[in-house]
Amino acid sequence: MTAIGFLSFIDHPPQGILGGFLIVSPLGRPLEFHCSAPIQPNRAQEILYGPTLRPYLLGDLVGRTLVEHTELPVEVILVDSQEALELRMSVDVPVAAVFSDPAAVFSDPATIDLRQTSETLHANPFKVPDRMPNQVKIGPFLLVMARGYLEDARLLRNTLVPIIRDVDLCEPFERIREALMEAQRMSA
Repeated sequence: MTAIGFLSFIDHPPQGILGGFLIVSPLGRPLEFHCSAPIQPNRAQEILYGPTLRPYLLGDLVGRTLVEHTELPVEVILVDSQEALELRMSVDVPVAAVFSDPAAVFSDPATIDLRQTSETLHANPFKVPDRMPNQVKIGPFLLVMARGYLEDARLLRNTLVPIIRDVDLCEPFERIREALMEAQRMSA
């Protein structure tokens, strides 16, 4: 059975960043859920990591930890923040940030054409395009992938196209955020 992972985060001052990882079936039904403890970087980390701190926290620290603690394998992981794409360096499955309104993400999105890119690479495998595409449009959604993982576009399409009629790719993020807020209320 295909399982899809959805990873979302909330900022919960003063406690920090919380993450939630929801695995759903092809019908969008929950199969497994994990949430993190709040992560609050200290001042030294803020200084040393600079602008790379948030991608490190979301992708490497919180995201990777949540994914490693799951029992079910997933085909793809969808995130709601481009800053979490750093997770792709730590996992063996495609990771993509999902957006329902491409205009809200980029003023000039370069949507990938898999056939054209594949033909270009096969015609001259030593010439890499100047700007490797890192976006793919599936139904009404724009998926942004980590750069350097061209094969991920094909894997994302193969996994998501069959279920796009049954699953709104943005909706599970709302469930995760609500569950994280409820967990915070219960622990308070």
